[in-house]
Amino acid sequence: MKVKKSCVVAVVLLICAMMTFPASALAAEVVVAVADLNAGKALPSYKAGDTLLIVGSAPLNTTGWETLKYASAAFSLILENGQTSIPDSAMTMNTALIAVEGTHVTWVRKNAFFSCISLESVYFPSMTTIGENAFYVCAKLTEISLFNVSSIGRDAFRGCEKLESFSMPLVDSVPEGAFANCRALTSFELPRAKTIARNAFDGNSALTEIYLPAAEFVGLRAFYRASSVWELFLPEVAKIESEAFSGCTSLKFFRLDDADPSVDEDAFAGVGRITIYSNRKTLTSKNYPPYDLANPGDSDSSSGCNALHSAAILLCAALFLKRAGRV
Repeated sequence: MKVKKSCVVAVVLLICAMMTFPASALAAEVVVAVADLNAGKALPSYKAGDTLLIVGSAPLNTTGWETLKYASAAFSLILENGQTSIPDSAMTMNTALIAVEGTHVTWVRKNAFFSCISLESVYFPSMTTIGENAFYVCAKLTEISLFNVSSIGRDAFRGCEKLESFSMPLVDSVPEGAFANCRALTSFELPRAKTIARNAFDGNSALTEIYLPAAEFVGLRAFYRASSVWELFLPEVAKIESEAFSGCTSLKFFRLDDADPSVDEDAFAGVGRITIYSNRKTLTSKNYPPYDLANPGDSDSSSGCNALHSAAILLCAALFLKRAGRV
C-alpha cells in the first residue's frame, strides 16, 4: 500500500511539474558544426522549440543556408561561427525560424529574411547595414536592435505588423516603403534623418507623434493614412510632397519653428483645422489645411511640446534636486 501511495505522489508531482513548466522550458540547445552544414549533411535531430547553435570558424555557404532554410520544425538560431553577413535570400519564406542571434553580423542583405512569418526576435548588435526587403512581411517581429544601423534599404520592414518602436540615431535617409504597414508602430527615433522617402511610413495607423528634427524632405505619401498622428515637429523641412500627410485625420499641431517649406497640393488632404507654430508671421505655401498661426513659445504640454522632451526635462530636474539634497 505504501508503494502505491508513493507512486501516486510521484505521478502527481510529475503532472504538477509539467503544468508549471511549459514545453518551451524543455527546449534544448543543439550544437551544429558549420563544416557539416557546408558539406551538405542534414541537420541533427531536434524538436520544435530547440535552439540550433552553429559553431566553427567558417561562414555558412549556400549549401549550409539551404539546409537551414528548409527546416520545418520551429527553431531559434545562434550563429557562433564568426558569421559577418546574412546573404541574399538566405532564409526567404522560412516559416520555422522564431529567433536569430549573431554578435558578429554587420550586414543583412537583400531578402535575407523575406516573409519569415514566424520570426519574432533578431539580435545582431553589430548590424550596420540592412538591404532591401530584408525583413519584409516578418509579421511577428517585435524585437530588433537598430541602434548601430547607418544604412537601410527600401521596403526593409514593410508589413512588420507587430513592430512597436525603434531607434536609428545614425540613419540619415529612410527609403521608400521602409516601414510601411507597420500597423503597431507607435513611436520611432530618427534624430539625423534628412530624407523621408515616398511611402516610408504609409499605413501606420498607430503612430501618434512625428518628431523629425533634421528632416528636410518628406516624400509622396510618406505618412499616408497615419490616422492617429496628432503632432508634427519638422523644424528643418524644406519640401513636403503630395499626400505626405493625407489621411492624418487626428492631426492638430504642427511645429515648423523657422522652416517655411514648399508644400505640394493635397499634402494634407483630409486633415481638418490645425495650429501651426512658427517663428514667421506668414507662411509662403497656400497648401496647408485651414490653420491658426502661433509662436512656438505659445505652445504648452497639450499642444506643441513634444512628450519625450517634457519627460526628459522632468527627469533632469528630478536628478538635479536629488543631488542638491532637496529630494
